[in-house]
Amino acid sequence: MKKVFTILAILIFSKMSYAQNSGSTSNIAAVRKILNSFTQAIIKKDSTTLASLFANTPITFLSVESAETFAYLKKKHPSTPLIGINNYKDFIAYVAQTKDQVEERIYNVRVRTDGSIASLSSDYSFWSDNQKINWGQENWELVFDGTDWKLLLLPGQII
Repeated sequence: MKKVFTILAILIFSKMSYAQNSGSTSNIAAVRKILNSFTQAIIKKDSTTLASLFANTPITFLSVESAETFAYLKKKHPSTPLIGINNYKDFIAYVAQTKDQVEERIYNVRVRTDGSIASLSSDYSFWSDNQKINWGQENWELVFDGTDWKLLLLPGQII
């Protein structure tokens, strides 16, 4: 009986694991399209497109500094918090108003979705005037609003 239960448990958990790491090809492609629109809108400083990618809700950008980066920043700016809290409107304003050429490069992308919600995780680097100014890992949470995928949350870790 114990052997049957063990085999059954393995089958159930392997099926759950498969389901968690999958998603329909069209939904994954749609989430990746949001990613592409996001990176292109930053390069073009297209605040209208950037704003259209977000759900019309209070959305927080969280950044967590690595221990090394935090120690370095604390020396230069003693009030630097370990966890930075911003919002997407401030980010869009920065992108649109900076005179610098800016770009976010995203790679090692992983998407999980059930068709209603999605999670995108990746490595990234953010560049200003061809100089890498921060990098690390990002996790995006998205929701399908019946028509389009919208960004809900973009926490990242700066390394």
